[in-house]
Amino acid sequence: MDVALLDKDNALVSWMESTKDEAEIKVLKVHKDGTKSKPITIANISAARASGFPQLELVNGIIYVAWTDLNGETTSIKIKSVDSTIFI
Repeated sequence: MDVALLDKDNALVSWMESTKDEAEIKVLKVHKDGTKSKPITIANISAARASGFPQLELVNGIIYVAWTDLNGETTSIKIKSVDSTIFI
């Protein structure tokens, strides 16, 4: 799980949610009054512990999510960017 502030009233929250054979990285916006946006799925990833914890950053209105991608014995870092205006 990770959190990034959008502004003084809103934050983005990311988490991993297990499915049958893998996990999904999800993100949603939470307002200070507790209301939440509909979550979006950023990526499907390995549910193995070696995939670590996805990192969330907001830079100039762009949400960046980075995670460790597992492919057999090989690992790599994957990054996906999403415009934060999708949560308006």
